[in-house]
Amino acid sequence: MSWVGRPPGDDDVRAYAHTLADRQMQEATSGRGAIAYLTAETRRQALAEVREGVTYSLAQPISAVPGPDQIFGPPLHLDLEPPFAEQAGEGGRYDYLGLAVHGFDLTHVDALSHTSYQGRFFGGRSVAEARKTLDVRMAADGLVARAVLLDVPDARGLEWIDHGTPVLPAEIEEILRRQKVTPRPGDAYLLYTGRTRRLAEAGGRAIDSQPGWHVGCLPWLRDGQASVVGCDVVCEYMPSGYAFRIPFHTFGISQLGLWILDTLDLDRAVRHCRRTRRYEFALIVAPLPLVGGTGSPVNPLAIF
Repeated sequence: MSWVGRPPGDDDVRAYAHTLADRQMQEATSGRGAIAYLTAETRRQALAEVREGVTYSLAQPISAVPGPDQIFGPPLHLDLEPPFAEQAGEGGRYDYLGLAVHGFDLTHVDALSHTSYQGRFFGGRSVAEARKTLDVRMAADGLVARAVLLDVPDARGLEWIDHGTPVLPAEIEEILRRQKVTPRPGDAYLLYTGRTRRLAEAGGRAIDSQPGWHVGCLPWLRDGQASVVGCDVVCEYMPSGYAFRIPFHTFGISQLGLWILDTLDLDRAVRHCRRTRRYEFALIVAPLPLVGGTGSPVNPLAIF
């Protein structure tokens, strides 16, 4: 297929609104988007990947300290006095937390009500309909999937990758062969770019330029019935090189119904995978059941 070995053109990307997913596909996923590919059987298979009983958090720390990639400002974290009088030596502290769910610094999941194209969300829904039927509560029972970690720097013989060369389906398939992974319907694909090392050594801000999922990967993810995608950056090759600012999000969510995990911390999981030479594990993600929420902070767990 023409999209496997080279990036699609601008007209090809525009056509994704009509060619990427048809109504039949959207109806087949029961209006739930790609997480409809997560079934009782795929969950059992995912949990069967647990062999060592080792767990890693894949979340970035939440800090109220100002940082360069906090486009909405730092989280508001208040230390509160107890709302009642202490008795018999009892004591304690309380927390108040306010934050923007989406951005370049917080690990979060994007719901299907997050992005639209030409005013329409997944399944052709309007803004009002999306807020009611596509909010993050669709995933409140948890996302449990077999995760496949795509170690791009290792495949390229680098410590980290930058914006220069996009990751396209042909390279993904080569990485899967290298890692001896056979794709399965319902898989979650987590793309490792080496963000932590890159920012530490090269400096700059993730918001200015970053590697990540290229929009040209969407047909490949559709054909493989991927349920969830994630990355250690905001899951988007930026600048995109197209008229669209975030085409992977725009078309991945509004047309395919992909659930996207942004700004993961994959460093410890990558080290484990490289040490054991096993790149599959169980992934568990539990979003907050926020009414009308376009996403949620999450602490994804990798279980080996």
